[in-house]
Amino acid sequence: MAAVDLLCGGGSASVLRAKRLLPLAAAMALCLSPGTRAATITVNSVSAGSVGGMCTIVDAVTAVNTQAAVNGCAPGDSSNDTIDLTGFTASTTIAFTQAASGFSHALALTKAVTIIGAVDSGGMPYVTLERSFGPLTPTFGLIETTAALTLEGLTLSNGSAQSGILGGAILAGNTLVVNHSVIISNFSSSAGGGIAANNDVTLNHSTVSGNTAANAGGGIYSTSPTSIVRIDFSTISGNLTTSASGLGGGGIYSSGSVVVGNSTISNNISATDGGGINTSNSVTLSASTLSGNTAQAGAGGAVFAINAKNSNSSVGASASTINGNSAFTDGGGINANDASLTNSTITGNTANGSGGGGVHSSTVSLNYCTVFANTSQFGLGGGVDFAISGTANGTILFGNTPRDVNSPIALAGSFDIIANSTSGIPAGTLICDPMLGTLGNYGGFTMTLPLMNGSCALDAASATPSLTTDQRGFARPAVGESRFKADIGAFERQAFEDPDLIFANGFE
Repeated sequence: MAAVDLLCGGGSASVLRAKRLLPLAAAMALCLSPGTRAATITVNSVSAGSVGGMCTIVDAVTAVNTQAAVNGCAPGDSSNDTIDLTGFTASTTIAFTQAASGFSHALALTKAVTIIGAVDSGGMPYVTLERSFGPLTPTFGLIETTAALTLEGLTLSNGSAQSGILGGAILAGNTLVVNHSVIISNFSSSAGGGIAANNDVTLNHSTVSGNTAANAGGGIYSTSPTSIVRIDFSTISGNLTTSASGLGGGGIYSSGSVVVGNSTISNNISATDGGGINTSNSVTLSASTLSGNTAQAGAGGAVFAINAKNSNSSVGASASTINGNSAFTDGGGINANDASLTNSTITGNTANGSGGGGVHSSTVSLNYCTVFANTSQFGLGGGVDFAISGTANGTILFGNTPRDVNSPIALAGSFDIIANSTSGIPAGTLICDPMLGTLGNYGGFTMTLPLMNGSCALDAASATPSLTTDQRGFARPAVGESRFKADIGAFERQAFEDPDLIFANGFE
């Protein structure tokens, strides 16, 4: 076979004959279809407008949309081009003073693109895109797009979407990926103070903080019931919704599912339901912390997942900690149709309504969890409140006010510690003080409540537990201490000196 055939990788006989008749350079051009090429447009000016002979970000966007050269910007080719700001390696701000003509945001994209900036040694972006703080600057958002968008190494700040416009920083009509970026202090008078999207949203190693929306999704708002909001190694904190008649979701509001891994959702406030997360679909948490979130006039301080028309409305959590959240009504930690928690710690949450300081759910399943010191102000289920079915295996339910469990039916399960309940508890349940230590970092990605010396939870669970690790990822049962049974709760003590309180704060 000719060298050109090897280069192009074969094809129909007529195509191969055509390739053999071409010089090598022309054959290479024929092999490279438009889908395999993409332009890189290098921005070399910090102007928020156009500069003759230079490439600004505004002209770079026009070059992407039109596939034509603009001033000093190379043309795009409609194949997921890259707008490159990595040449700026010191703190740099591009301050927009107006929206793109005919649009509600400063940058309006119609073609798929990646916008990338450099980050410092701590992972913080050098380049900030912001709406100017000048007193005469009109209100507008920062980026809107009808095509797939990837942002990397950027800070977006001070966007202001008014008059019912969505997305203070970003309005995405297609898939959105945000890597190593910061979305901070943006506003929408409608929904999506930071981000509003009608498709999948993925955050990696990013922060969405201090954004405000009137009605829904202070940090992130996703409208599609088939979409997924994925949060990985990221932080959603200090976001807010303000309307008491709105949908809520201080941190995240999603009509679709929400998947959170190795992340923190903290100190978000919803004027209604779902201080941290509000969804009519499912929430999946792994190795994550939800803390200090508030549902001011509604339910679900950390998570609200209720939808009478959607049986998939549920919360599943593994190796996660839900602590210090509060709700005006039910579910200081979680309020859901179904809650299934594994190797997780639920502590210090408060419900001011009828039940579920820690968890309020129609059905609940707890597998090697620790539910401690949660409070229901006007109900009986300080720890867990359920109505249809409940199961607890290897779980500590202790120190919750006024009761650890409230339900009209008996709780099923085995190898549990439950101090008090309004209904029946599993046979063989221990009624004792598990002697829990202080919530802290004792290994793993999330905080846990350790078992102290003399705890009745030690070696009190199954010799063949359903889970082979604890919340921290340590072996269950512990290895090397002649122990043959697992401990009850999310924390499996590995040795007499576990936790090592001297080095618990990372001084090793």
